[in-house]
Amino acid sequence: MLVEDRMLCSSDQDPGYKRQFITDAMNTITLNTCISFKLRDYEPDYVEIQNVKGTQWSQFELVGKYGATTYDLPYDYTSVMHYGKKVFSRNGGITMQTLDSKYEDVIGNAQGPSANDYRKVCLIYGCQAGCAS
Repeated sequence: MLVEDRMLCSSDQDPGYKRQFITDAMNTITLNTCISFKLRDYEPDYVEIQNVKGTQWSQFELVGKYGATTYDLPYDYTSVMHYGKKVFSRNGGITMQTLDSKYEDVIGNAQGPSANDYRKVCLIYGCQAGCAS
């Protein structure tokens, strides 16, 4: 079995720059199976990007229609793959400001995969059984 990318996703979430694993569940799946997600493009209709460390801007570059796909799923603030609001901050301030303020403290705090994370896996691998519509 070949795993495409074994890097752990982590971020600097607070002014003390404690490393926080964003995707423990997804890392376990990626390391033990062939399942992995590509990052979705940053979407200016849902988040505003600011205050990013100069070396980390590449994390927010648009990759185009061939680099990532949404599988026609809606933007998911609750995804286990979503960065937190202070990820890659140059000074501990907010880097990902949600345009809908009710999600500001939701992003980057998933305790497990969201319903749409599961749907995406099903769509990627063509599974029907056990996938909610």
